[in-house]
Amino acid sequence: MAKMMMGQIDHARARVRNIKTELVGKAPEQPKSFSTCDLVVGLRDGTVVFTGPQLQKFAQAWADQYHLSRSSYNRINFEQVVLDAAFAQERAEDKKRYDAEKLVYDNLSRRVNDEGTKVEDAIVLGDNAAALAALTAFAAFKP
Repeated sequence: MAKMMMGQIDHARARVRNIKTELVGKAPEQPKSFSTCDLVVGLRDGTVVFTGPQLQKFAQAWADQYHLSRSSYNRINFEQVVLDAAFAQERAEDKKRYDAEKLVYDNLSRRVNDEGTKVEDAIVLGDNAAALAALTAFAAFKP
């Protein structure tokens, strides 16, 4: 008897997890990370262009950071300095997009999880009628 009840509880909780997953949906896409290959492509097709003073500034920033680094393991390389400067605007825009989408996603996830927790509590308490009513209400829940 107890094994059968545990099976029913596990089944109901699995159903709650499935409903939560459907309601929340997919997480926002992570911000794009740029690589040296992206820099090479941009330099070759002309979408990324540097002036002489910009390159001098990059070289000076690299030299300063390199000199301050005590460990050879953590030393920054020149490619990384140029890469950070080359795609700064694109990274900033993508981070802004991601932060806005992540905020919406987190709020939705929090609301859905709160409702799901109420259902799981009703299931675990053992009142079948209350658990069925809570599960039905949760299935019809619109965030």
